[in-house]
Amino acid sequence: MKIAEIKKYLYNLRFYILFSSLVFISGTFTGYLFVSDFPEETQEIVESLKELFASGEEMTDLQVFLFILENNITKLLLVLLLGIFAGIIPLFASFANGMVLGIFACLFSESSSWKFFLVGILPHGIIE
Repeated sequence: MKIAEIKKYLYNLRFYILFSSLVFISGTFTGYLFVSDFPEETQEIVESLKELFASGEEMTDLQVFLFILENNITKLLLVLLLGIFAGIIPLFASFANGMVLGIFACLFSESSSWKFFLVGILPHGIIE
């Protein structure tokens, strides 16, 4: 496939890409605001994530990477398959991912710098 064809294809998808991006960004802002509006619920979310990854404490870095990769691939395939139903599940997944990112952005901004947060999430996003 030539670069011109790819550009044309992406141009034709621009409204879908924009809409999906807006859903993700709105989830991020919602998550960021959620922390201050619902501190108890935020703590519950953080605790449940700690429990989920508690087994990762005895894993090597490679094992943690493979665990996260397997989890993400499984979720991605599930979202792709469920996208048949008018795209509702993928939009929900995009909003939820944005919300989790917003929650962690808020929590990290209270205890660390934005630079530290961005350096921590960029490799994660690039690999996925």
